[in-house]
Amino acid sequence: MKDASENVIAYQILFGIAFCFGLLEVFLLMKHDEQPAKIDETSLKKKTMDWSIFKYKNYVSFLVAALFFNFAWQMAWGIFNIYHVRVVGVTIFWISMFSVGSMLAQIISFPLWKKWAEKRSNTLVFVWAAIGMATTPFLTVLSTNLFYITIIQTSSGFFLAGVVLLLFNLLLEQSPSEVRTYCITTYNVLLSVVAFIAPQIGIWLLNSLGVETAMYINSILRLLAACLFFIVYLKYARKPGLTL
Repeated sequence: MKDASENVIAYQILFGIAFCFGLLEVFLLMKHDEQPAKIDETSLKKKTMDWSIFKYKNYVSFLVAALFFNFAWQMAWGIFNIYHVRVVGVTIFWISMFSVGSMLAQIISFPLWKKWAEKRSNTLVFVWAAIGMATTPFLTVLSTNLFYITIIQTSSGFFLAGVVLLLFNLLLEQSPSEVRTYCITTYNVLLSVVAFIAPQIGIWLLNSLGVETAMYINSILRLLAACLFFIVYLKYARKPGLTL
């Protein structure tokens, strides 16, 4: 693709191949043989939403902190892309190197984050992962050297692995078992709203204040999210919890 970056047909072929693999995935999933689920008659009478989940302070605290972190995290997605293309002038090859470096770091570090979470706690270890994520925007704009940015993107993959793993662990840990389905559903719905709004605000900041200032603001917001999780840890979660 590096030699065909301006070839529209090459991209169409690539996406066509990806689409075929998607169809193959669906075909293989359809071949799975599952036992029919047993329906509990009492469950049919349950409400579509149980608002009592907001009475659980642990869950509400996690929900607020997690949504704020996701907002700070996702608002920079568009800023990173624009910075890499407009300012650094990266090619498809370097974008691939960023992705490969980040993915390798995630694969290697997943067991480490799991081990640390079991030893300390999901919330406390997440604070350290969030702090690491907060450094990425700030460090990215310090240099336009492609090798340097590759190192930064690789290190961000290390912290990203912790964020992905621990957020899910925390969702399970802080959701009461009797209303866990409602807790998870509510989290995912609100997360979708945040994922829609956050990048728009990020682009607005970029256009209004410039790419470097937008990156600095994003680092500060991510750091504030880490502080918010640390407050949650001090108040509710000072012991190791459920991990995957």
